[in-house]
Amino acid sequence: MLDFINKWSDSLEPEEFDVEEFEIPSIRNIYENTVHIKLLSDLYRSKPNIAHDALNLSFDLIFIQPSKAPEIIEVINDKFSFKRIDKEYDFEFQNRFIDFLSSNNLNLEKRKLAEKLFLFFIPQLFEWNFTENEMISKKRMLLHRFELFETDSLLKLRKKILERLFELHDLYPTSVENVFEEYINKFYEEKKEVYNKEQKLVYNFFQKNSILISINIHRLFIHILKS
Repeated sequence: MLDFINKWSDSLEPEEFDVEEFEIPSIRNIYENTVHIKLLSDLYRSKPNIAHDALNLSFDLIFIQPSKAPEIIEVINDKFSFKRIDKEYDFEFQNRFIDFLSSNNLNLEKRKLAEKLFLFFIPQLFEWNFTENEMISKKRMLLHRFELFETDSLLKLRKKILERLFELHDLYPTSVENVFEEYINKFYEEKKEVYNKEQKLVYNFFQKNSILISINIHRLFIHILKS
């Protein structure tokens, strides 16, 4: 399958692309349905080596034809958002995705793209309530609503995300603080224990960046833990 998609990517007409100037496009109302991109996205949740190569090829496609970026980013978003079954696999697919985006094995340009995609995708992984769509016929869709609850595997995933987020602060201070504010805004009382367990990690980040972090974010985080 990857060879087939690779041959297609080799046939594409290259477009101009500057990863430094690249901004993540809106993925709302994406209606394109490129067969090769759909096939590629079907590999994201396959065996680790195949999924890694599929993500790597997806990055290549963005560099070759950035006009395809909205469609590619939309399918990545769909495949790596939480599904009902993910907790049974200890959030393996989200962990793989974060590992790929955090990898030092990417070249400099891909690493820059990975950092931008990380900051774009991460806020949704701090959510607690989700809706999963299931097509049961050509004209009928089932909506499954589900909630995440505290588990060791979820705590490990959130810790990995926060650690990577804080690592990126020097490079993207405003973006990181915006994402962290979203993390805080996802708080509600029933999840307070999770935030308490993440408190030490967050305070270590505050101490290292006390002059740089917005006072409002400090106050907001302290407020939710005292509430």
